[in-house]
Amino acid sequence: MDTWARSEGWGDLTPAQRGLVPTFFVIGAMKAGTTSLWRLLGHHPEVFMSPVKEPGYFAASAGALDRILPGRASTSVRQLEDYLALFSGVSDERAIGEASPVYLYLPWALERIRAVVERPRLVAILRNPADRAFSHYVWARATGDHRAPTFADAVSAELEGPGAGGLAAGGLGIVGPGFYGRHVAALLERFDPSQLHVVLQEDLAADPVATLGSIFTFLDVDPTAAVGDRTRFNERRPVVRSRALARFTAGRSRAGRGMRRLVPAPVARRLAAGLDRWNEVVLEHPAEVRRRLLELYEPDIALLGRLTGRDLSVWSA
Repeated sequence: MDTWARSEGWGDLTPAQRGLVPTFFVIGAMKAGTTSLWRLLGHHPEVFMSPVKEPGYFAASAGALDRILPGRASTSVRQLEDYLALFSGVSDERAIGEASPVYLYLPWALERIRAVVERPRLVAILRNPADRAFSHYVWARATGDHRAPTFADAVSAELEGPGAGGLAAGGLGIVGPGFYGRHVAALLERFDPSQLHVVLQEDLAADPVATLGSIFTFLDVDPTAAVGDRTRFNERRPVVRSRALARFTAGRSRAGRGMRRLVPAPVARRLAAGLDRWNEVVLEHPAEVRRRLLELYEPDIALLGRLTGRDLSVWSA
C-alpha cells in the first residue's frame, strides 16, 4: 500500500467497509456520454452506482487538479469516509461503480485506484473527438467557463496560442481531452488490457441494447437485463448573451419575480419566451474546423485503434 493510501486510511478499513469499495469505474471521456452511461448502469438490478456522479475522489486530493481541470477540485469528494458513504446503500449487487470522467486524464488517479482496488474494471465511453470538443465548448460557454465567441476562435486559441495544445499550457482545454490514444496508452501502462472495456458513444446511440450488453458482460452481470433505451439524460443548457436576463425571465431575480406578480401570467409567459429567444446564442460547428481537428487527431485515433483493436472509421465521416 502506497503513502497516499496509508495517509487516507485505506489500511484501516473494516471488512464491512471493504465491501463498499467500487469494483468498476466509468473513467471517461468528458462530454462523451458518461452521464447517460451512469444512469443506465444504475438501472441494472445487479449494479450499484454511486448516487453522485463524478465524485472524483481518487483525483480530488491532488493540488494539480484545479490547474488541469479548473473548478473540479472544489466539487470533488475529498475524504475516504465521505467517499465510502456514497456506497452505503449497497446490498447484494454484483458490481459496484462510480463515474468520474476525469480519471482517464490523470495518471495519479489511476495509480491510486490501482493501489487500493483489487483488479478494478474500467469502462471508457468515447466519441468522435472533434464533436466532443464542440460539445465541450458549448458546455463551457453555457457555464461561463469559456469566453471565446466562436468555436473556431476557441480552437485557434488553443492550437496557436501560448502553450498550444492545451496540455502544454497546464490544462486540458477543449482540445486536449480528445487525444484518447495517449491517455489510454498511459492507462495500459498501469492496468492489464483485460481490465479495460471501450465503447463508442456512436454505438450506444445507434444500438443501446447491444452496447450495454457488452458492458454488462464485461462487468459480469446479466447481459440481458432491461434498463431502458434512453441514451440522452443531460438537459441542454443554453448559451445566453445575458445571464441576468436569463435569471429575470426564469423568475430567479427580484425583478423577475416582481414582473410575474404584476403582469398577467399569459402575458408574462409570452414576454419571457420572446426575451429568451433573443437572449439565446446559437453556436456553429463549422465543417472546416471539424476537418482541422480530425486531421490533428488522426495519429492519435490510429494509436487508439491499435491499442483497443477497435475499428474507428466511423469518426472519419
